[in-house]
Amino acid sequence: MKKNIRTIILLASLIGSTLCGCKKHTPITTEEGTAVALRAERRSETGNETWNENDALGVFMLRSGGKLPADLLAGMYNIPYTITDPAQGTLATTGTVYWPEEESVDLIAYAPYSATEEERLSDEGIYTVDVKDQSVPEAIDILYARTTGVTPSEEPVTLAFSHLLSRVTFHVRAGIGMLPETISALTEADVTIAGMPTAATLWLNDGIMAATETLPFSPKKVAAEDADASFSALIIPHAGNSTRTVTFRLGDQETAWPMDAISFEAGKQYAYPMSINAEGVIDVGSPTITDWTVSDHPQESMPEPIPDTPSAQRL
Repeated sequence: MKKNIRTIILLASLIGSTLCGCKKHTPITTEEGTAVALRAERRSETGNETWNENDALGVFMLRSGGKLPADLLAGMYNIPYTITDPAQGTLATTGTVYWPEEESVDLIAYAPYSATEEERLSDEGIYTVDVKDQSVPEAIDILYARTTGVTPSEEPVTLAFSHLLSRVTFHVRAGIGMLPETISALTEADVTIAGMPTAATLWLNDGIMAATETLPFSPKKVAAEDADASFSALIIPHAGNSTRTVTFRLGDQETAWPMDAISFEAGKQYAYPMSINAEGVIDVGSPTITDWTVSDHPQESMPEPIPDTPSAQRL
């Protein structure tokens, strides 16, 4: 009898909407509620990026305007979703999640996914970003989205992701008296970046990071672009300072370039053309700054969480 009454009410609602010419979507409900459907976009000023199939991300659902973890809804704490259609950004999760009985909610999402049972993400929704190891850039490339004022709908809700890190690349050529093969032979261990933050605390509530550590690290050697060798690193956004240096070791000789006062912004790429001559002098041109539109993002775990983080009871 309960199902029959619910069906009659639903049909009346749909007929009423048709007669009045209303354009507002009426969710089709079940005894459990309206199923949550999500899709993911990777946005930049130059267009949308693409996903890879099976890319994994975590999703939280909160009361509108709420904060983690006090305002969590519907058991939506770090629910793992995977990309099933990279072109459309279609997301799927195990089982079915239903919208709660709320007028509107907020959704927070991040990638790559980090399982809380592995203690890589705190119950408060914070973790430590660590970029010292650049060997697998995709594992530290953090994407973030917060979608506010979402109302229950049968149609997929879009999560608009953006990069939280910056990327810097050095395109190195042989200068006066230097052999191109000498530059080409440089390895990642021959290049050291110092004076930049290498770890930070990230609050998923607002996507804001605060640097916690500064240690030397080496970038990753990548395919050379109009250069004899190219090196790239994902870095934590930060203001310009006078302590940053990039050092190259050529045999027994080390030569350092004091980096300019540029500030690095999230979601931007900075490409520096440079040359090293036989006397060890480094000539550096002005950087080319572009939006970050690289689309590689496999399913990887996040770095270890902040130690001694107080835990909170999940809702």
